[in-house]
This record gives sequence, structure tokens and C-alpha cells, in this order.
Amino acid sequence: MPAEAEAGWWHFFGLMNPARLDEEVSVARRELELRTSDAQQRRLITLVEARNALRQGDLSDADA
Repeated sequence: MPAEAEAGWWHFFGLMNPARLDEEVSVARRELELRTSDAQQRRLITLVEARNALRQGDLSDADA
């Protein structure tokens, strides 16, 4: 599924570059505030979930 693939990609991206993942979350949040849409909301949720999983040390499940 595309959403699962995107979540996995962001998870591994965050492993490689956690500071950039934080930047992507900030950008997604600002974009959602400017242009509210389902796609923008899904992007922000996916990014935040990936960041949270990394912060919790969960390397086995990218979309938790």
C-alpha cells in the first residue's frame, strides 16, 4: 500500500537524518495550516508517527 510504503520511507529517512525529519515535520505543519487538505493532514501524521517511533526507539514498526 502506498501509505505504508511512505511511512516506512520516512522512518528510514529519520534514521539517517533525524534533524531533517524534524524540519519536515515543521514544514508539513505549516503547510497544513496554510492549505488544509486530507493529503496534507496524512503527510503530517505520517511524519509525526515516524518521528515518534524513532524517539521511542521503535525500529521494528515504522507506522506505530
